[in-house]
Amino acid sequence: MIHQLREIQTNRLILKPLDREVDLFSYAQIMSEDEVGRWLPKGRGYTLDETISFMTYMEGHWIKHAYGIWGVYSKESQTLLGHCGLNFIEDLQKVEVLYAYGQNGRGKGYATEAGAQVLNTAFEQLHLQEVIALAKPENNRSRRVIEKLGLLYQQDIQMWNMDLVYYSLDKNQRNKAK
Repeated sequence: MIHQLREIQTNRLILKPLDREVDLFSYAQIMSEDEVGRWLPKGRGYTLDETISFMTYMEGHWIKHAYGIWGVYSKESQTLLGHCGLNFIEDLQKVEVLYAYGQNGRGKGYATEAGAQVLNTAFEQLHLQEVIALAKPENNRSRRVIEKLGLLYQQDIQMWNMDLVYYSLDKNQRNKAK
């Protein structure tokens, strides 16, 4: 099944695992943006070493779970825009949909477009029963995307030394909404 999930596409986007040799510097540039990092646990843009460490984590996640976080590329320009995918959170024993986009990928509907395809993959190919999403309460843009994707607010939680809002969507809710 992992081979089927290596690349997925939408009308405007290609989602595929990041290739460290090809994508490192473009991805590091995206992750170094403070506007990206402020919404992540570090609260600021990532250094090159932190980006390498995160890419290593993503590679290991793919091996361990046979799904993970994809790089999101423009079909038109082949440019890396950010990431979107599925991440198993050990502390919660839940799978989250997550995303982050650089300056060139924000405000164009890419997060919603990629997120919807990732949720389709989660429920239809991986047969997950539930997917969650987490965001900082003040991250209104991310919360709008999460809500457009159909996830429902559940509660406020604290994780990774951050206050977060917790959303979820189970397969039955999603099927009823279709």
